[in-house]
Amino acid sequence: MSKLGDKYKAYFPDSHANFGQHGEFDELHALWIQDNEWDNGGDVPRLIALMLNVKKAMADGVQGAFAEVGTYKGNSAAVLAHYARKHDRMLYLFDTFEGVNIKPSEALKETEGIEFNDTSLDAVKSLVGTDHVGYNIGFFPYSIPPGFENLRFAVVHLDADLYEPQKAGLEFFYPRLSPGGLMIVHDYYSGSFEGCNRAVDEFVKATGANLILMPDKSGTAIFRKSAYEKPTPESYLKLSVDYYQAKQFENSIASARKALELRPGYVQAYINLCAAENALGRFAEGKKAGDEALRLDPNNQLAKNNLQWSVDGVNKK
Repeated sequence: MSKLGDKYKAYFPDSHANFGQHGEFDELHALWIQDNEWDNGGDVPRLIALMLNVKKAMADGVQGAFAEVGTYKGNSAAVLAHYARKHDRMLYLFDTFEGVNIKPSEALKETEGIEFNDTSLDAVKSLVGTDHVGYNIGFFPYSIPPGFENLRFAVVHLDADLYEPQKAGLEFFYPRLSPGGLMIVHDYYSGSFEGCNRAVDEFVKATGANLILMPDKSGTAIFRKSAYEKPTPESYLKLSVDYYQAKQFENSIASARKALELRPGYVQAYINLCAAENALGRFAEGKKAGDEALRLDPNNQLAKNNLQWSVDGVNKK
């Protein structure tokens, strides 16, 4: 152990102490330590890091919802909910809200057994609130609701501790981060959770994602997705399909047209454009896209089906 013991003195960021920024700090600090001062009272650097990074993502205009896997008593969720409400985003929380069973193979210290069970859904709702917040109860990823895969995310906080939910969180959310999106992983090399370490290390090795470490109490790792990923016809088509499945048809059309700007004659983009126009009842526009798709690929069955949908709609009018 250091000569300083297990504590050290730290200063507030100059932006707050000298220039009066982050006026929400006192309010958020009260939420941060409520019913959890023993664990969070000395972890102010983690709170400030969370605040600064979320605010930066919002200032940069990163699009999408917020999510947290592993909510426990709701302290970090309350901080995220503050910014979600301020920026009119949804925050989706995933937890059992009754603790987890930590196996010896998951733990590096004496943490095995039922842990984090001194909480409840009602207690978390009381702290975090329900405005702009959705609650998903159960063991992640089995608690992911239908259609959730079509969302995009600006900020994701993973604090599930165990290998399976932490791995699933990385694999599910990282591809769905918007450009510039932020993923914050807690308990990485804290000395307590081997499963968390393994999940993150495997993910980094498999994807080449870059990791930044924070020296807070229990170890935080931060990923930020590049804001400058060059768009491709395939990425716009995928976005168009995702929007279509989420019934956001205007956005689906706009994304399909972006794909066609990059690749004129892109059959799949015309097919999706046809379907989205049809879904909005604009059958004549759908027929134009369907005709072009079938001209480019006369044997494409999906193009034939969507064009027939257009023709039936035009005839009914």
